[in-house]
Amino acid sequence: MAQASKVVVVGGGIGGLTVALALKRGGVEVEVHEKYDHLQSRATGFTIWSYAIKHLLDLGVDPDTLARLGSAIEFTEIRSRHGRLIESLPVGEVSRRLGAPTYDIQRHGLQEALIEALGAEHVKMGSEVVGIEQDADSATVVLKDGSRASGDLVIGADGAHSTLRDLVAGRHLELHYSGFSGWGALIPFTHELLPAQHHVEIWEKGSKGGVADVGGGRARWYVMHRAPAGGTSVDKQEILAHIDGWYELLAAAVEQTPEDGIVRTEAWDLAPIDSWIDGRVVLLGDAAHATTPFAAMGACMAIEDADALGRLLLSQSYETAFPAFEKERKERAEAVVKHGRTMGRVSQLQSTVALWLRDEFLAHVPPPKLAEIAEEMASGR
Repeated sequence: MAQASKVVVVGGGIGGLTVALALKRGGVEVEVHEKYDHLQSRATGFTIWSYAIKHLLDLGVDPDTLARLGSAIEFTEIRSRHGRLIESLPVGEVSRRLGAPTYDIQRHGLQEALIEALGAEHVKMGSEVVGIEQDADSATVVLKDGSRASGDLVIGADGAHSTLRDLVAGRHLELHYSGFSGWGALIPFTHELLPAQHHVEIWEKGSKGGVADVGGGRARWYVMHRAPAGGTSVDKQEILAHIDGWYELLAAAVEQTPEDGIVRTEAWDLAPIDSWIDGRVVLLGDAAHATTPFAAMGACMAIEDADALGRLLLSQSYETAFPAFEKERKERAEAVVKHGRTMGRVSQLQSTVALWLRDEFLAHVPPPKLAEIAEEMASGR
């Protein structure tokens, strides 16, 4: 069968926009449907590792735009509750060897950059998909307003709470709550304890936090803590009480943040599903393999999925491209989900003795091994 000439993408997040960009650059007509009528306005950021940045650059995303939206990380520091340096990962050095920087970057800004590279006319905002129809020749999404959009294929990139996932699986699939909730914000912020191009992470008993330079006199901060699912309110004084006695850098960032600028999140993931494919429909990113933030790989994995799927669809029919994509990415993605769970436990240990042993072990890791650890993360291995 011939390669696809039109693809409908469900979800206007990082994964959906990246796969649309990859396909458009290969001459495929694309149409992205995003259920919200605006980009997420949450003032947050994330780490995009070197391997994922390289994919974006190869797809034509402007490097100057990335530099404007974020800060290339030179060092990621892990510190104890009181600020003692446990280890410092040479992220900048290894990223340069890999051929692209690793960034701490604005989430909202990266979406805007991808839309600019793709062309806003290809993105339909406020267009919620509620169903799928497919036959021997096409796949069609059914929209909430009753209208339809058809293409040769449909790609489901609609996030952790995916509508398409249940349709592909043929049953409702429950996400797994990690037991951890988070607070965070992206703010104008500089501090003597936060050198330029540094990401400082603080590990505490049963909790962790961090502050990272995002460039342009801005920083992002976050705190993860144990909490029941379903909370919605944000109390700045509660956050300050939780981190009382921690490294003063984090408290300074929280103090400087207006309460209504703080975002509350929850860490959920997904057990492996049998298949990401149903006929002419395929899932990618969190829709296929939602992961917690503890491995710092969620957005990167979506970008890598998008690059792989785009490359395969541009070279062969979907009947061979979809299984090849699943074979290439499924085992790796599920390993990252599992690794995220492990990192959640390691970085937020409950035992005081285990905490001390972990920190002492990490503090004595030799520099070559630190470089190896940094390279594993930056390369996505």
